[in-house]
Amino acid sequence: MIITWIISFFSFQRGENWTALLISPERNLMLVLGPIGAALFCFLLYRFSCNVHYPQKRLTFFTALCMPLSLMFVFDPTNHPIQSNIHLFFSYLYFFGVNLSFMTSLYQLHFTETKLFQQISQGYLFILLVVGMMYMHYMSINTLFEVTFTTGMTLLLVTAVRKTS
Repeated sequence: MIITWIISFFSFQRGENWTALLISPERNLMLVLGPIGAALFCFLLYRFSCNVHYPQKRLTFFTALCMPLSLMFVFDPTNHPIQSNIHLFFSYLYFFGVNLSFMTSLYQLHFTETKLFQQISQGYLFILLVVGMMYMHYMSINTLFEVTFTTGMTLLLVTAVRKTS
């Protein structure tokens, strides 16, 4: 899996976004898997916030809505400029919602378990470093960026939920 990402990192075109598949017949598959993935991801985010004794119902629900809403709109700026802007709006909201929720829970964890806080925050900073390098390389948010961030945060959340429960 890592080798595939490395190969696709250097062969990925600047600004390419796989949500253009929403025009193709795979649209229904993406519209089904997107909300399921968002619900599972935000359940982990909510579970982590509950484990550190600071449940964030509204923020995780808001974040869970942003991913499927971004998938409903295609990112194809040349043919669909308005839909592309709406897609970007919900994608940015999703990114900032995940980070705000995670950082709030991480801040609460700092007061209870300092050593665990350091381990989880190092993983979080590594994910942000990799995603930041991708952004600097492509100068845009593309699907590789989104997949890497979501996969890395999911693995980090699974680890954090296991260690805090």
